[in-house]
Amino acid sequence: DSNAGFSFERWSYNGITLSTNPTYTFTVEGNRDLVANFVYSGSVYLTQTDCLNTGWNWWSSYITMATEEDFGLVKNALGSNASMIKSRSDGFVTYMGDWYGTLQTINNKSMYMINMNSEQTIEITGLLADMAMNLITISPGWNWIGFPSNVSVDINSALANMTPKDADLIKTRNAFATYYSSLGGWFGTLTSLTPGMGYMYQSNSAESFEFTYSTSSRSDQEPLEVHMLNHWDVSVGEYSDNATLIGVIAINSEEQRDENLIVGAFIGDRCVGEANAIYVGPFDRYLVFLTYFGNENDEITFRLYDENSGIETIGADNSLVFHINSMIGSVEDPYIINFGVLNVEEFAKEIKLFPNPVKTLEKIHVSLNDVNTTSMKIEIINALGMVIYQHSYNTVVADIKAPRIPGIYIVKVTEDNGNVYYGKLIVE
Repeated sequence: DSNAGFSFERWSYNGITLSTNPTYTFTVEGNRDLVANFVYSGSVYLTQTDCLNTGWNWWSSYITMATEEDFGLVKNALGSNASMIKSRSDGFVTYMGDWYGTLQTINNKSMYMINMNSEQTIEITGLLADMAMNLITISPGWNWIGFPSNVSVDINSALANMTPKDADLIKTRNAFATYYSSLGGWFGTLTSLTPGMGYMYQSNSAESFEFTYSTSSRSDQEPLEVHMLNHWDVSVGEYSDNATLIGVIAINSEEQRDENLIVGAFIGDRCVGEANAIYVGPFDRYLVFLTYFGNENDEITFRLYDENSGIETIGADNSLVFHINSMIGSVEDPYIINFGVLNVEEFAKEIKLFPNPVKTLEKIHVSLNDVNTTSMKIEIINALGMVIYQHSYNTVVADIKAPRIPGIYIVKVTEDNGNVYYGKLIVE
């Protein structure tokens, strides 16, 4: 087998061409040094493999896409498991036993949104796109751009050939970064560009410009170290659009400095985005880079989860109206998400846990004291913030079994009227 980019040319002996067929048959009459000659063709054939999630995906190809036949490779790979492929300005196709619509071809410069009926891994084999030949045009406002590379590249290196304006923003489904010339680069949760992903770019330039991606590593920009925490299951796929927010977390109007605090954005009881605080050295602040999803005019509320205590606070002072592609806050002027003080000991006075401490798997008597309610939901939360037990009772007293693993747990009791109480449970 030849290396990528090389193709077979001929078999030769002492410089004389014997055959141009890769398969050469001859009679052995003695020792003979046959040479297989290869030439660099400048063409690399490979397979792009992408795992597409249920619902909406932002996708681009690094396999050359130019003709209807190329687009056919994508549609065949998707089969009947996709319901729609849409572009920014060239229309869309939808699957109804076959593909119908106005989108005839796709290219490597653009991002496309694909709606999947269920999770599927697709494979597309073809000629590797030439990044140098794919000149990306950026117009004022929002752009849908592809990333025609089969290797991941850190964001400052990948975009080294362009000259962004301050507050330009690039984002994918669940991460984004903003450009600040005073800091010499891009800041946010999007730290590298990934093969197969599609991106949206918001340009603040008054004129269009062109650039090509770079794979040369930059050493003049220290990347923002991002340690992402997760607590809620985020509803991603059902929404095609997102918005971004740069903010800080405040408790009782005091700005917090703790990377173990996670903010969740919610539509009703559905989490549509989450992000923990990240320390940004140049500003000496813990900032939240939050990407959240929704439909136009949905109400966005916030919740706070503390990884240190395992306590979740519902109901910030803030709420937002979702607008597609809105950008709220900046690193210089972050949006303040303020929560009231949550004191476990104060709230626990309404809960009686007996015995406490308790042995593993022993019975715990849980009761609410002096509350005007007829039912309650009990949840036990472990040190990782995971709900390991939950059940609703039509009484204000209940007997539950202690966890099987020793440790400190939070017992969360929710009344039927929505009031929430917390208690600390020690399991020995």
